[in-house]
Amino acid sequence: MRRRITSVIEATTEEILQSGISCIGLLASPTTVRTRLYEEPLLTAGVTVLLPTLTEQAIIERAIRTVIAGEPDVTLLQPIIDRLEGAGAKRILLGCTELSVLFENENRQVLIDPLTIITMKLLA
Repeated sequence: MRRRITSVIEATTEEILQSGISCIGLLASPTTVRTRLYEEPLLTAGVTVLLPTLTEQAIIERAIRTVIAGEPDVTLLQPIIDRLEGAGAKRILLGCTELSVLFENENRQVLIDPLTIITMKLLA
């Protein structure tokens, strides 16, 4: 029996397209931003991707490390979310698994959580 690999990037891109979202803000590690892991497929699909600045990437990296250390601090990211929304982002993509964990108890409609998307796709 052959198994098909399900890509979290593809599933997230499909979900964003099906939702009709035309502009997202990306919260992600510096490596994810640098490699354009989410940016490239979203741009190809016609979705505008607003990126964190270099300073904001350092703050995001610090927030990721709070999760790894077992002392998550979601407040570090609110100013970045506010700026991305102010710049036109309709939703915020959590482009790192630690960010999904960081926001797991947050009930925010503005967030796009790839872990939730891929889980729902695999369970469907």
